[in-house]
Amino acid sequence: SRFDSMDFAGWSAPLYGALGIDKLEALKPGVKIDTKGRIDMLREGLGFNLAVTGSGASADDLKRLWPYFLSRDSRDWFVQNVKSGTVESANMQFSFPVGTVSTDGTDKPMPPNGLSVDMVSSGVKVAAVNSLPPVGLNGSTRLEIRDSKLTVTADGADVPTSNGSIGLATPAVVIDSSDSSARAFEVSGEVKSGIP
Repeated sequence: SRFDSMDFAGWSAPLYGALGIDKLEALKPGVKIDTKGRIDMLREGLGFNLAVTGSGASADDLKRLWPYFLSRDSRDWFVQNVKSGTVESANMQFSFPVGTVSTDGTDKPMPPNGLSVDMVSSGVKVAAVNSLPPVGLNGSTRLEIRDSKLTVTADGADVPTSNGSIGLATPAVVIDSSDSSARAFEVSGEVKSGIP
């Protein structure tokens, strides 16, 4: 659903191609997202330095708010695989110097320390494998992104099968896309139940 209100306070310096965001607050019942920072639009290109915090947002809210050009592989994985969940807390830092953001759709490498996301969610369901129903993650789910590396961990999970569920403790998925020619994908966890 749409946000009910947006509150903006900031400044503009057109001579320097800068837009300052002192406060950008998006609200709807149970959801609050705050943004502060700066956006630079120069001949050399686009750049920004933003801090975003929030709580209460759904997985669908995040899919709509996550710009397609930020950590493209992590975003694609999130959009395709995360089916539900609610953010309890999120702290995101975006630091893209001028010229590091593509404005023509071409891929540009992630600048060092360009993206940092720490998020805790609940009620998360993930489609781990296309041929299986989504996996329900138990308790808190933590998502961490550092540049091109995505890590998702949970307190537990129930993997549905046609003969019953398989219980997992401390499941984790790590996707490292820092090398554009070879993406590293790691899955770990401990089986805590019988296998039906």
